[in-house]
Amino acid sequence: MNEIDFVILWVDGNDPAWREEFVRTRQAENDDASEIRYRDWRNLHYWFRSAERFAPWVRKVHFITWGHLPAWLRRDHPKLHIVNHRDFIPAEYLPTFNSNTIELNIHRIEGLADRFVLFNDDTFLTRGCRPEDFFRRGVPCDMARLSVVQPSSVGHIIYNDLELINRLHDKRTAIRNHIARWFSPRYGIVSLLKTLTLLPWGFFPGFNDSHMPPALPHGALSASLGTLAPGAGRLLPPPNPLLERPVALARPLRHAGFGSFRTPLDGRLPVDDPHGRLARKHLPRHRTATLADDLPERQRAHLRLRPPMPASVRGFRADTPGKIEL
Repeated sequence: MNEIDFVILWVDGNDPAWREEFVRTRQAENDDASEIRYRDWRNLHYWFRSAERFAPWVRKVHFITWGHLPAWLRRDHPKLHIVNHRDFIPAEYLPTFNSNTIELNIHRIEGLADRFVLFNDDTFLTRGCRPEDFFRRGVPCDMARLSVVQPSSVGHIIYNDLELINRLHDKRTAIRNHIARWFSPRYGIVSLLKTLTLLPWGFFPGFNDSHMPPALPHGALSASLGTLAPGAGRLLPPPNPLLERPVALARPLRHAGFGSFRTPLDGRLPVDDPHGRLARKHLPRHRTATLADDLPERQRAHLRLRPPMPASVRGFRADTPGKIEL
């Protein structure tokens, strides 16, 4: 099995220096200034603990940051690669507060493995994982499931993505050519029934796109989006109504036929966003979980992803006086 890296994006919206630059340079018409997009929920140590405990096979963790770092982080850990935006994004596009710009340039990170898993700081491993849960024989694991689009704060992004996908791909042809990818028994009866119910429509009405860490080959985002539309081949396109979220578009494109993937060995890896209140019910059965952006801070503070970790699981934590005790 080829080596696999983890990539995680993090920002501390409470950093005074970051806030000053954000206010001074951001373009209000293009950036989402919502507090929930930039605030630090003080649970990043759980992410590092879960990666260390549940995926000890990972080759390297690429920690992408504007420049600030948690006080407790052990910066000399052999598996940790701290990546500043300026280390891989061309200077003419900095500073940036747009995750799309960051995601479209991840393939530029020095030393990034050919295969990696992209995490946000609200996605966590909750059970032991194997490399085969993310890549099988070098091909990403994914689940192709139809769904309908629900009204939400990101609905316009999904609608725009669907418009582009339906323009480029025929739904019936995509499903007929890859029937096993769409009707794998590993998806579970509910997902299979949803897909079956939506088959009569001649277009893609939507995809079941769980907010989970996707497995991506090196350069998958820029390569897939660069093949789609005029101007999209630029590594750093300006905000585009059809390309607002690279990952949200790249995965459905993979389902529709652009790119290859294999069904996971079981259905426990991807799970729908538990939104906190369902976390205790879902976590014992699934390997990943997401804390919703709109979850109240009080509810997040009392949510425990797993029972307390053993004292030995502390590799990414710095054991020096004055550091946060985990």
